[in-house]
Amino acid sequence: MKACDKKVLFGYWPSLLPDGPHPPHTRTLITCLLKDPSPKGRMAVSSVLINMLLGSRLYLSQAEDSERNMTAFTPWSVTVGNMVRELHRSLCLAVIAENSLSVLTQLLRCLAALVQNTPYHRLAPGLVTRVVSIVRRFITHKDAKVQVSSLTVLGSVVAFEPSTPEILRVILKPSQPRLCTEDEDPTSLSTSEACGSASSICEDADGGVMYEDCFPFKSGESSWLMKVCLDNMGVQRTELPTRNMGVSAPIPAQVESLQLLTVLTMNYFVPVVVGQLKAVLAMLDETLVNTDSTVRLHAGRVLEALSSSMRLQYKKQDGTSAVSVDEMLQFWTHVLSGPLVRMLQNPDHAALRAVGCDCLANLEEETFQLLSRDKHILIITILFGCSKDEENYVRSSAIRALAICVLFQVLREDIHFVMDTAEFILQGLGDKSLGVRIKASWSLGNLSDALALNNQSDTLAQLVVFLYRVRSNAVRAVGNLLRMLEESTLCDPSFKGAVQDAVDVLVKNSTSGSNMKVRWNACYAIGNMMTNNALYAHGFKWQSGVFNVLGDLVVNFRNFKVRINAALALSMPATRHQYGSHFVHVWTALLDGLENSSTMEDFSEYRHQ
Repeated sequence: MKACDKKVLFGYWPSLLPDGPHPPHTRTLITCLLKDPSPKGRMAVSSVLINMLLGSRLYLSQAEDSERNMTAFTPWSVTVGNMVRELHRSLCLAVIAENSLSVLTQLLRCLAALVQNTPYHRLAPGLVTRVVSIVRRFITHKDAKVQVSSLTVLGSVVAFEPSTPEILRVILKPSQPRLCTEDEDPTSLSTSEACGSASSICEDADGGVMYEDCFPFKSGESSWLMKVCLDNMGVQRTELPTRNMGVSAPIPAQVESLQLLTVLTMNYFVPVVVGQLKAVLAMLDETLVNTDSTVRLHAGRVLEALSSSMRLQYKKQDGTSAVSVDEMLQFWTHVLSGPLVRMLQNPDHAALRAVGCDCLANLEEETFQLLSRDKHILIITILFGCSKDEENYVRSSAIRALAICVLFQVLREDIHFVMDTAEFILQGLGDKSLGVRIKASWSLGNLSDALALNNQSDTLAQLVVFLYRVRSNAVRAVGNLLRMLEESTLCDPSFKGAVQDAVDVLVKNSTSGSNMKVRWNACYAIGNMMTNNALYAHGFKWQSGVFNVLGDLVVNFRNFKVRINAALALSMPATRHQYGSHFVHVWTALLDGLENSSTMEDFSEYRHQ
């Protein structure tokens, strides 16, 4: 299986797996999984299934359920859907019946791989309900590996995108599993019997699952899964009888619980996490001083996910935000008074310092302005210190956070902060690490935006020297700087060559390379440059090359986002005179581009077209 190409292997799936309940004499991998008396045999089958499922998302994405009253012809997508359903049914049966801990752990891993690759949004509901009903019984198992594997399955459910109503309902209020007795043969049970009690799976008259009424819940109701995660960290007691107050789960289960909390925060912040925010922060206060470095790191990632989700909620403009200004202020005041500072000042854990810098990058301007002066000084001091860190990923995260902070009005008007930030960014452009150089070049774009907003040109000469050394995001900065150049600067003969070089760089980046982001940013930068009226005088000869290049991109280029930005750039000259002799050429290019805009080589360009 490992040596076989995935595309070749997919062709054998119908021979290896059933596409529905088959007679007893049918021999497939599932027959071995359910009937083989040897644990080694069952372990081997589950390993094969894991290898088949890994990397199968594209293949299984075709799966769908058959419609009622279908004709004799069965589409291939329905066959794949039947195999997926049978895999769910069979693995649930196997997990219930398994008495070997090593095989049980492997089966749960197999179930996690199946969940990760199943397109639940294309299939009728009920599969997730059954999986969670089975797996939930193992989250407090006496064996740590079984605990971790069951949490991994639940994490795969939570991480599935796009989310479905069934997944949300199961997260908030799951079914209670019906467990097999010792004298029951699990292979003889029906799917609903094996995977949940009659009350946990609602079915209509035709046997179809109607999940809308299976898990009624009230708005703001706390999630059992959140309680499990917090309970595993030893800070909150749940209804589970096997865990005492304040007793943590084994370290691997703690790490898996923190990972699960991170995914819950990113995907279900409003319905699941926001109501338990105080409990989560209390848990992080304790966990970030844990003696285990891996636990501390994953606790830091939970905090990063919290800060990111709160920021995204706060920025909502449709009036549906679940986070207010006061709540944002309370959150940041709390984390800057303890947990986040401990992360950023941890001398022995570079990854944790980098995560702390990423947390600060999620700080909103309005919240920053409401923080006290000592918190401002603390943030700036820590970020400046991390920008000189020995580890490159700490430096890159700190430089990115500084570039976000430099756009805050209260900081961008502080010339000393701007100059210090510019110095760190310029140092980053020459860093030996490619990751730091990429972040620094992106940051340079933000810095130039801040300068443009302030119209401060004291550092232009120093910045321009470095702009040509990084190709990726620096084109946006070049355009901003060319827009800000004043007539007095352009009259300086020693500066004309640098201006022409800058224009040539933008033209080159808009017409060459396979990175479309560079090309459309270069077109955007050219348009930004052309808003500077002073550039149309003083003997500069850039118009011919720029107008010809932009016209060609508008007419012929395959990427519509590049064409959009090229057309936008052509609209930037303020007067008819600034088009000069290229006026007719620009008109012709725009009309030709409009005429052939229906030609589209790549369907992914549809929304831009």
